[in-house]
Amino acid sequence: MKIYYFDALPGDQREPHKSSDQVPESLLSDLSIIAGHYPDVASVDQIAKDRSYKNRDVITVSPDAMGDIYESKVKMFFDEHLHEDEEIRYILDGSGFFDVRAGTPGTVEERWVRIAMEAGDLIILPAGIYHRFTTDTKNYIKAMRLFKDEPKWTALNRSPEVDANPFRQEYVHTALKHPSASGIFSFEPSPAIPFRNQDFADLPIQQALDFGSYFGRHHIHPTSGGPEGHPEVHLVHRSVDDTSAQDFLKEHSNSLTWHSDVTYEKQPPGTTSLYLLDGPLTGGDTLFANLAQAYNRLSPEFRKRLHGLKAAHSAHEQAVGSLSRGGIVRREPITSVHPVVREHPVTKEKALFVNPQLKSLVDWDNRVTFHSAILDWFDGHRRHLARITPQAEAPYEPASLD
Repeated sequence: MKIYYFDALPGDQREPHKSSDQVPESLLSDLSIIAGHYPDVASVDQIAKDRSYKNRDVITVSPDAMGDIYESKVKMFFDEHLHEDEEIRYILDGSGFFDVRAGTPGTVEERWVRIAMEAGDLIILPAGIYHRFTTDTKNYIKAMRLFKDEPKWTALNRSPEVDANPFRQEYVHTALKHPSASGIFSFEPSPAIPFRNQDFADLPIQQALDFGSYFGRHHIHPTSGGPEGHPEVHLVHRSVDDTSAQDFLKEHSNSLTWHSDVTYEKQPPGTTSLYLLDGPLTGGDTLFANLAQAYNRLSPEFRKRLHGLKAAHSAHEQAVGSLSRGGIVRREPITSVHPVVREHPVTKEKALFVNPQLKSLVDWDNRVTFHSAILDWFDGHRRHLARITPQAEAPYEPASLD
């Protein structure tokens, strides 16, 4: 899969039309688009199940499959349009282009982003996004189309009337707010910020998710339970009769387990929200460490050695552990390779220690922090929190050492 700006020059729509302008790493996330490469259909089946998709079909777009209507069909697919439902497209064979609109609607900033897709590539387009499709110069693509309910074939071509469509308006005023989400609050000078006297624990779950959606598409944890109907909420729960904390300490010399969340994903989380539902009278804390500061404190020579190195992040151990405890595994575990040194797209921040407190919410930037729960409370007390985890851009290396 390749992503770039469409050059808008005259010529055959099936040519690459690749602009030289650089595409921001977070662009697809900003547009509420999920995209990735899944070499087996079983992974697609799990995604469809997690997102409550019920129907699908397979379409082949080629002169051999469509005969005389091929050219007219490709022309029709290339008309700018939207659908009133989220849709998944998975490429089984061949290749082609999906174009999606980016930038402020109705302004000179609005432009096409071209997504070149081939076998194994998957894209999830939100309801209300303007897009179009074309085959490439090979004139052949075979794709699976997935639908949440009964298949809907109605494409609403762009017009002033469709601009006012409720699904379009919802997309513009919610999903398309992502590019300005950093303006809600800044993580400078600290990458972890507590907000006291918040009502997250009392809110309807969807309202909490609506807040998180300003920062990206919600991650669905592959091995975590969640509230019924809301797999996007990751629950952290130890009941009053849970002895796992003391069991852990019997086999380890300390209780710290520093980590960033779900880094095995191709697009790990960025802004993450954690809020306390119930907790012990004392203890049950979470620590945060600033990895940007850790990098800055290395010698220049040591930093130089780290640049260009890659690290493999695996979900397999987590999946095996869940199964061994009788837990769930929503999809096949994956391994992603990310740079050892990544560049934050916006800020440089430092750490904060956060004590647990009911009615508190803590947000942190998962891109530049580790965190760790502390096993510092006695068994017989419950610790119960919830986390919402919007995904951010794929990690990328800085252009220079400066």
